[in-house]
Amino acid sequence: MPPGHFKLWELGFEHGDPSLANLMVDPGTGNGVLNDWDLSRRRVTDGPTRSGAERTGTIPFMAIDLLSQDALDRKVPRLYRHDLEGFIWVLVWVFLQYEGCKRVQDTLEEWRSGNLKNCRAAKLEFLSNPASYHAVPSWRKEWDMTMGLLDWLETERSARVAVKIAERQAARRQAAGQGDGVQLEPPPLEVHRKFLDQLKELCGYEPLARLMARLGMNSEPPYHAH
Repeated sequence: MPPGHFKLWELGFEHGDPSLANLMVDPGTGNGVLNDWDLSRRRVTDGPTRSGAERTGTIPFMAIDLLSQDALDRKVPRLYRHDLEGFIWVLVWVFLQYEGCKRVQDTLEEWRSGNLKNCRAAKLEFLSNPASYHAVPSWRKEWDMTMGLLDWLETERSARVAVKIAERQAARRQAAGQGDGVQLEPPPLEVHRKFLDQLKELCGYEPLARLMARLGMNSEPPYHAH
């Protein structure tokens, strides 16, 4: 799913709502399908982004950065990493609560509150100690893999906090005529490569290793917008 999603992002198509309801499996190929593109946004190079229906996403699967009033007021730009984070939250949601297609536990009930602030606080608390949560029996092996993705997610989030601090310091130096600014956000390709590197580290989980090999995810991303 992420390779195809990344290629479309590079081409200017921003989905904006990876969620459990929008994910399907093609029964013929076994490949994942991201549904509901009719509400996606088309990024253009010669003017402002054109939008479909206005929305912010499905709260339980939204990136932490988007769980704020500023994001609701469209003051936070949509980024590739926000969608990528959404895919990871889908894994957490399923592995901690579902047996097959049936929800058997309410472990993450706070995420469903409809309150952005409460969901943000709950996710930050979750990220501080994900090892205290336990997957349902049928997903225990997959949960070990997901823990690796959560470690990566928290490492990246902490790094952004450090960059923001450095940016504020650089802004003060600039104001005093003593230096240049700091680039806050890496380009989508860099984020995608980091994500692939993390997946490669998790290839001790055999189904993931087979999937990455089948989708050609063990080499450099060959897709770029032209």
